[in-house]
Amino acid sequence: MSSRQLLTMSSNLSLAPSAIPLSPPRYQVGPPPSYTSSPGPRERRVLSSRRPQRGIVSSASNETHNVRSAAGTVELFHQPYKTLPVYARGGILDGIVHLDPNLHARVVQVAVQVQGRVRASILGAAAGPPVVFLDATFDLWSATAMESTVNSRSPAPFDLSFAIPLPPSFMDAASASERPLPATFEDNLATVDYRLLVHIVTRRVCLPARFTSSRRIIVPFVYAPRCRAPARGLGSLATLSGTLKAAPEEWAVVNVVLDPFSFAGVESTPWKRVHCDVALPASKTFIPGQRIPLHLQFTGDSRIIGALFAKSRLNMGDTASHIPRLFSIARQLTRPGRSSLSLSRSSSRTITSSGSRPSTPHSVASGFSGTTLVCHNADSDPLLDLRPTLTLEQRLVIREPSASITPVTEVRVLSSVPLAPCNLATSACPPYDSYVDCIALDISLTIPDDAPPRSFRVGPLLVYTALVLRFEPAKHAPYPTLERIIPIVLVDDAWPGDDVTEPSETERDLTLL
Repeated sequence: MSSRQLLTMSSNLSLAPSAIPLSPPRYQVGPPPSYTSSPGPRERRVLSSRRPQRGIVSSASNETHNVRSAAGTVELFHQPYKTLPVYARGGILDGIVHLDPNLHARVVQVAVQVQGRVRASILGAAAGPPVVFLDATFDLWSATAMESTVNSRSPAPFDLSFAIPLPPSFMDAASASERPLPATFEDNLATVDYRLLVHIVTRRVCLPARFTSSRRIIVPFVYAPRCRAPARGLGSLATLSGTLKAAPEEWAVVNVVLDPFSFAGVESTPWKRVHCDVALPASKTFIPGQRIPLHLQFTGDSRIIGALFAKSRLNMGDTASHIPRLFSIARQLTRPGRSSLSLSRSSSRTITSSGSRPSTPHSVASGFSGTTLVCHNADSDPLLDLRPTLTLEQRLVIREPSASITPVTEVRVLSSVPLAPCNLATSACPPYDSYVDCIALDISLTIPDDAPPRSFRVGPLLVYTALVLRFEPAKHAPYPTLERIIPIVLVDDAWPGDDVTEPSETERDLTLL
């Protein structure tokens, strides 16, 4: 077959539909997508990490703070406050020094110094010299440096700008350790303050160059760092019974033991020890205005536990008809004792009854096997009035370098809560080797809105906030006065969704003392 015939046959053949090459589809190229942090028409913001902070200067502010003197003027930028400049953690002292026109020709050196000081007094005496814990100096202009580089003697410029970042920490010489920079603090016994000093050195008139005089401009400022808890904790309405099984790690238990006096020559005493377990959120981090959920459990001898809440502490009147009686179902337990917080089958309740009251506790047979219904008169034995109280306190401790001087402690009570049977909750009772009784209290303690957040240690000064459980027995009671301090941390900002404040930009500073 010739090539002409093959060409004719190939032209008569039709290609299969699947073999026909297809052209690519045409796409309309539109503008690229745009992204924004602002919510859309049907959107709302549910989480945010930045907002204008309370007491913190916005970097977008164009207002300034000016301090004038005979040597010149110091101008600090981004300071809308009329009293003192305010800086947060990591803030930058950004400003400019305007030299006096009559002095700038004789200026030899200009330097700025950032200084932090703590001042404390003992027993109302005159405060001693301040302890400087932060000291940093920076040269803005020097005639000696200019002569070595330019080989000519030129006068200082009229305006010298500076930008000094505040360090987040300092080296504490008293403990030889690095600590976060404390906030500005003012109290009757101690103060912590910060200031910016501008040193201006000038030559004296009609005298050789080696004769100089120094002038300085002092600008005090406020250091106000903010912080937030590292993680979200329990809510203010949380209870131990409602969250213990789901989140046991969210609770911390502090055990307090009240031992009776030991009498010489007496091997056994009828007075038994009292155990108190205090359960509180494990983070121990709260903010002003928040309610602290607490669970207290008193365990011990039935007669002592029944007298924990005496009539004198309830303010319910002096008539016999208003004296409360505590009824509880107690089990006789023979297993070894342990101090952990656990649940049991015992229960307690307070009943206000009228009529005569028995002088001593008595027992009534119960329908439960192995149990006894014990009736206690809360005012039967004044020697057993232990008077437990729970307070929130801010403590200021001043330690002098001399070991012969006892540290001075100033206590400021921020809040308190009465421990009364009206707060009675489901009883929880760990086993002991005798008839035991147990009172469990679910209470909450509210932190005042004006409570100063900040716990710090610098030099001789220590400031911290703590929950204090205190037992103050009656005068002739066989128990000593006991005070248990539980340090906590007060921070500035809450997490989104908390029932106190809105979300905000925060910093983590939980180095407690």
